[in-house]
Amino acid sequence: MEILIRVLEKNDYEAIFNLIHNELGYDDSNIGDVYNRLETIQNHINHQTFVAVYDNRIIGFIGLCKGIAYEFNGEYMQIIALAVDNKYQGNGIGTQLIDIAEQYAKKGNIVKIGLNSGLHRENAHNFYEHRGYVKKGYSFKKSLSSN
Repeated sequence: MEILIRVLEKNDYEAIFNLIHNELGYDDSNIGDVYNRLETIQNHINHQTFVAVYDNRIIGFIGLCKGIAYEFNGEYMQIIALAVDNKYQGNGIGTQLIDIAEQYAKKGNIVKIGLNSGLHRENAHNFYEHRGYVKKGYSFKKSLSSN
């Protein structure tokens, strides 16, 4: 299975929306909102998105955000989102996306990579741990708007 990993392009937005909706289960977003967010992300200097393409179709993506840490010297990279179409899971595509993210981070002199993963995503936890990621703590959120 020949997979091409490349930077997100504007004509990929619908495929990313489908992955966000179907694989990540974020069904509270409509396509217009996702397009707007992707456009903002595309134009933000600290964000990068890579897509996995098979047979001219987007079957996965990883979204990254760079920041400055309080707890250590240097910059870090946060994996904001990682999704692979369930028909293609188990074929190493997630690993390829993680690998490209780590290569991208190393080129930018990033010293650490972090991510959050929902408590119910035990398969994802195993996936990350198998790739050297260590559980560090819990993630919390609070909505500050009615949206």
